[in-house]
Amino acid sequence: MFQINAFVLRAPRMFLVQTPLEVILKRLETDDFYATLEVDGRKVQVHFTPGWPGDALGFFPSWAEWKAAHPLEREFGGGTAVHALEHVAVGQMGFKGPPDEQGNMEIGFGFHPNYGGQGYATELVGAQVAWALEQSEVYRITAECLSTNSGSIRVLEKCGFARIGERWDEEEGGVLLLWEKFRI
Repeated sequence: MFQINAFVLRAPRMFLVQTPLEVILKRLETDDFYATLEVDGRKVQVHFTPGWPGDALGFFPSWAEWKAAHPLEREFGGGTAVHALEHVAVGQMGFKGPPDEQGNMEIGFGFHPNYGGQGYATELVGAQVAWALEQSEVYRITAECLSTNSGSIRVLEKCGFARIGERWDEEEGGVLLLWEKFRI
């Protein structure tokens, strides 16, 4: 186990903490472990189960490499989604980089299937998007999801995203739906 100081974004039943390098490396070694995170000045032991982080696991090797090369840089919002009562890591979400010159950012998210259909993803994605659009340098949030991913489609719809198109993605082997939401 290890100690981490973390940025926290809260939603009614969830909170989002930045995913420290130590957690990423531990997940690449094993699929079931605990880490003690500091949340709002108190220590919280979080269970990282085999279902975490879902589809995002494929990005962990390159993400770990980036974090190791940039130890003092913090990502622009995002991290591990933690169930506030159970203290279980149930998802991973974040932006795929800082805002570009026009204020655009792309969000990605994935949640453990055992926590699907209960509104957790909608709650936390909504909170994260609202937070980002309050930042002066952010004007528009975009997202992509497979046309067959009904859960992500519903989350994006409930969070006020508008579908703006689609594209074929060879790596994903399917049609990606394109979404956007603007600051009002």
